[in-house]
Amino acid sequence: MFNRRKNEALALDDYGTRLWRTNQLNKSDSIYASSLVANIATILFVLIDFICLYTVWNTVQTESSVMIALIAVGCAVCLDVPLAIAGNALKSHHQKLKDKTSTMIVMTLAITTFLLTFIFAFWFRVETKDLTFDISSGSTLTNTLADTTTTETKDSNAVVVAALFNAIVPLCTSIASFVISYFAANPLDVKIARLDKAIITLDSNLTEIEQVCQEAEGIQKYKHYLLAREEDMYQQFCESSEAQGIVRKQAVRFVIMEMLGTPDDITVLTESGKEVNKKAEPLFANDSRSVEVLNA
Repeated sequence: MFNRRKNEALALDDYGTRLWRTNQLNKSDSIYASSLVANIATILFVLIDFICLYTVWNTVQTESSVMIALIAVGCAVCLDVPLAIAGNALKSHHQKLKDKTSTMIVMTLAITTFLLTFIFAFWFRVETKDLTFDISSGSTLTNTLADTTTTETKDSNAVVVAALFNAIVPLCTSIASFVISYFAANPLDVKIARLDKAIITLDSNLTEIEQVCQEAEGIQKYKHYLLAREEDMYQQFCESSEAQGIVRKQAVRFVIMEMLGTPDDITVLTESGKEVNKKAEPLFANDSRSVEVLNA
């Protein structure tokens, strides 16, 4: 089977491929070993017991249908759910995940709850058999008294058998709930699967952190580059400003020399300008126009 899930190794969520493979490996070997099927079966057993008990309670108490439904639901839950919990607890103990003391406590409470509910439900079912079962013998009546007596005896036996069978149904559903829960429960595999998924999640988070750290290092390098670039531009601006100032000073010297009338004063200004040009030559290395002005 091909994996059609999208692989996003650097996404913000878990690794899709690894999680998919983990889920596939931890699937149940059969439908009966699935915890979902066990839960559905337990709910179905509770519904069956609820219907049976609701019919009985409805024959003896007609004051409130809501009260009858709640009593029937409570009895059905007490018949099936505790043994389902006991099955899970016993399987956990066999897989060394639960100690003996806590397992015995759960088993004792579950069995006690079931027995109390079942005993009274069985007794209640038998005592109300004549109210809930009615087999008409009109079609089998004959003109003889002996035949009538025989038919009534058979009908009475059928009512007793039907009542006993109906009373045993909660016991069967409860045992089935225990068996299915014990067989389907696999807490050790569930715990291992959760740890595997946690490891996958941690690996994904570590990959994200490493990627973020690498990106952060690149950002730091780029920040240093920008700072160095701005520093160079600032230095160039300062040197350019100083060079422009020297150019203007030399221009002022030319104007002054034009205004002076004595050769000695002109010579002094010329020598002074040459000294300034000599000192300012490094500033005009990249400014050809300024160099032409200074050499004029």
